[in-house]
Amino acid sequence: MQPRFHRLGRGLVCAGALLLSACVFDVEFFMMIERHAGSGIMAADVVTWLSVALVALCDVAIVIDEVRMRRAERAVGQALTKESA
Repeated sequence: MQPRFHRLGRGLVCAGALLLSACVFDVEFFMMIERHAGSGIMAADVVTWLSVALVALCDVAIVIDEVRMRRAERAVGQALTKESA
């Protein structure tokens, strides 16, 4: 990330993570439709669902971290404004 546009860089990371998550969910949905031929749950299905869950958890962690950083930046900015006044 560039030091001048650090918020933009973090925003792009969040957007990329959410886009990846949407793509993984779409691919998983269509794979399950094609593979589901009336048979029971197979090991490949479990592994696929676990990978989707892992991607979703990573996206949640990235978004939570971004929200915390933005709140902290906002609090620092407000404290600096109050001190200068």
